[in-house]
Amino acid sequence: MDSYVRNVGGVSPYGYSWNAGVLEINKWERNIVLLIFKYALKDNLSPHKISQMLNEHKLNSSRKGKMWTYKTVSYLFAPERIKFYSGYTDNKRGNWEPIITTEMAAELIRKKIVTTSGKRPHIHKYLLTGIGRTVCGYCGGNITSVLDKTKSGVNRYYYCSTRGTYGSTRCGESKTFPMSRIDEIILRTIETQISNITEIEKWTSVFYKKRDRQIKTKLDILDKKISASLKDTTNAKSSSSSMASRNRISDLMIQKEKLIEEKLDYYNFAQLTGSQIERLHLNKQKELVIACIKRIQLFNDKIIIDFPFIINKSGRSSITKEY
Repeated sequence: MDSYVRNVGGVSPYGYSWNAGVLEINKWERNIVLLIFKYALKDNLSPHKISQMLNEHKLNSSRKGKMWTYKTVSYLFAPERIKFYSGYTDNKRGNWEPIITTEMAAELIRKKIVTTSGKRPHIHKYLLTGIGRTVCGYCGGNITSVLDKTKSGVNRYYYCSTRGTYGSTRCGESKTFPMSRIDEIILRTIETQISNITEIEKWTSVFYKKRDRQIKTKLDILDKKISASLKDTTNAKSSSSSMASRNRISDLMIQKEKLIEEKLDYYNFAQLTGSQIERLHLNKQKELVIACIKRIQLFNDKIIIDFPFIINKSGRSSITKEY
């Protein structure tokens, strides 16, 4: 079923003009829209840089001759606006001529130039920031990154972002952590696990069987306690006793639910398909870290890496690396 856009007195979308209540291509504006999308896809420019390029070429953003801004460029990259330019709205084919192909629209949306709100998403440029896995080994604070520019070059570090009262220094125990060295250790450690994945799956399977037996025993005990509490509720001689029994049952049910969730929590080894780590883009490396590592603790002289699976015969799930 086609979707129709009618002129109800509003301004036509950029790239189009109204003609007898129907949208028609505005050739000049269409070329600018295509140029904007080309800058994003082929040249990998941000909305801010695109606006600068358009203004340098004196390509005004509206019929009133206004200059392009970050905001006006970002608006064109909102997913719904991109779909509109490919001829769709509300997932229905429209009655206007599209400016871009559906393939180009899909590529633009996949690239995530901006979010649904029209704002450019924040991109974490470093391996261990923005993944929710890395903490300070001394205080548990989140790890962030910093650049130190010197005459000899640029040095990159991780550091603990935790602070005490206003005006105090960073975490008193930790120092700055050398980014390149730590990233190297993390990636090489992941590579080692992937190369030994067959054995790791076997060890983890043994762990799961042992864990599930322990959980079953605990569940049986909880079921007996719940049955006993139900009898107490039935035989209660006062409202206070009945209420106490019901509260006890509620607490036991919460414990049971947590145990069941733990029993169902199995690691998906299909995630570990990232061989040739060196060739992976930073975002893919981040995805691999998220898939492969449960937590990373940074200390001044070592890293403790916790995995969501078993990494040796003795049943360990963590490893310490010095640097």
